[in-house]
Amino acid sequence: MLFKDSFTNADRDILNSSDIMKGFKKDELQLILKKCRLKKINAGEDIIQEGDAGIGLYIVLSGKVEIYLPQENKLGEKRPTEVKIGKLESGSCFGEYSLIDDRKVSASVKATTDVRICYFSSFDFGEISEENDKIGKILYKNLLDLLVKRLRKTNKELDLVHLQ
Repeated sequence: MLFKDSFTNADRDILNSSDIMKGFKKDELQLILKKCRLKKINAGEDIIQEGDAGIGLYIVLSGKVEIYLPQENKLGEKRPTEVKIGKLESGSCFGEYSLIDDRKVSASVKATTDVRICYFSSFDFGEISEENDKIGKILYKNLLDLLVKRLRKTNKELDLVHLQ
């Protein structure tokens, strides 16, 4: 659910410390926030589902979310069981793949507590990146850093599994 509350100073602090928004000056962050929307999600609600159209980036401002692959996806494909991928808290983001490849969402995300989220649509991401080269370069660098960090973490986890 979208709501019209404005960003608080605490929200700005969380965004400034998040991997995806690091390195922006106050006025640059304000330009980005003009494009963002706040959402409230109740505990237990899905925020996105595997197979949905990828429409943007979500940054957790408060609460916790879980990333998972459901036992059955929207295409009717079944897994032996639900697969838990990870948990995210304040400052973490998800939906970043959609900003790059404009494909369907590859995992589901649900709120495990009541959550407040900053939502940045793919359209707005592209628009602000085109309008302001400096902001665009920082956003893309942060996005690349985030993806590489997650890939390295996955590689390490796979290596640990292989060593057992």
